[in-house]
Amino acid sequence: MLQVLVNKSMPTVTLNPINPLQAQPEYREVPLLYKGPVPSYVEKVMVSSNAEDSFLIKLLLRQTRRPEIGDKFSSRHGQKGVTGRAYLDILALF
Repeated sequence: MLQVLVNKSMPTVTLNPINPLQAQPEYREVPLLYKGPVPSYVEKVMVSSNAEDSFLIKLLLRQTRRPEIGDKFSSRHGQKGVTGRAYLDILALF
């Protein structure tokens, strides 16, 4: 199942610059789809525009998964580490 993240539309003819005196150009739908095998969640959305009302949309996607041996982690205070051994929940020290 594909999910639509951003439903954008683009002008069908982009060779000539848009003239404001001409009729409104035709648009076609060009949706941005998520095609990844692992489900993800939208963490942040940034929308910005310029003077010509051209929009820039950035999405930050987050995936939740189990840590594996060799995965790198870092805390918010800059302490970094690599997973070297995986324990059961019962055997964890803290």
